[in-house]
Amino acid sequence: MRGPRSAMGITLILASGCLAQGATGGGDAGNVLGDASLDARSSSKPRDAATGLGDVILAKMDARSSPDASSPADGAPITADDGAPSTNDASDACTLTTCAAENATCGNISDGCGSTLLCGVCASPETCGGGGSPKACGCTPTTCALAGANCGSIPDGCGETLTCGTCVVPDTCGGAGAAGVCAAPCGVLAGGSTLAAGAALASCDGRFSLEMQATDGNLVIYFSGAALWSAATAGNPGAYAAMQGDGNFVIYAGSVALWSSATGGNPGAYLSMQTDGNLVVYSSTDVSLWSSGTCCH
Repeated sequence: MRGPRSAMGITLILASGCLAQGATGGGDAGNVLGDASLDARSSSKPRDAATGLGDVILAKMDARSSPDASSPADGAPITADDGAPSTNDASDACTLTTCAAENATCGNISDGCGSTLLCGVCASPETCGGGGSPKACGCTPTTCALAGANCGSIPDGCGETLTCGTCVVPDTCGGAGAAGVCAAPCGVLAGGSTLAAGAALASCDGRFSLEMQATDGNLVIYFSGAALWSAATAGNPGAYAAMQGDGNFVIYAGSVALWSSATGGNPGAYLSMQTDGNLVVYSSTDVSLWSSGTCCH
């Protein structure tokens, strides 16, 4: 009995060696052989030991060489334990930024990862970007020219005050109702200006009117429809009056002087139809040079 058993053992060893050489890896062959030996010993059937062990070895190798249904196919994405695709892709990464890193002191900016950062608010009169930088508080002041002002003081829009100049008499700042603009006030004919035929100069309260009558060329002061004074220049239709730059107030028929206030030599003088009914030629320093003598109505 010992002879055949020895032969059987040699046959088993040779068979095991051949199977090991045919396996895909030395480690797998050892595992297959170990598993097969255990299965063969636990078998309840009284069969030939060598034959049984060989069958078991072949069965184990067939099972290990078969594709595992649970293994990922070639080229399939690797999944996490819960089956979700892996998100460890470098292209999905983002870099957070800060207001300080972006030199932003106001307004909203992106944080670089899909959210928004609030970098601050500006105190009035400053606004975010108002000074020219889109991420900083600032204010751009206006100028006298942009505001259309040539006199007086105006706000610059940024908390300061601009001085835009002074007016030449008889103009006053805002004299015509526009703030910051030099203009002759109501009832005033400035030097270098004319009163055309058919035109009138009213006092500020509207009660008195100096009219250059077109039909006869006479210059007349009217109060409630009644004539208070005239230059006695009738008979010259189309005549006009001029407050000349030299300070003289003259009525012309064409180029012929019909009447004057005899106030030449006073550059900057002006004519005023006052609310008391008096017509006065004033110097640039507001000294009366001539009057119609129709005061106090």
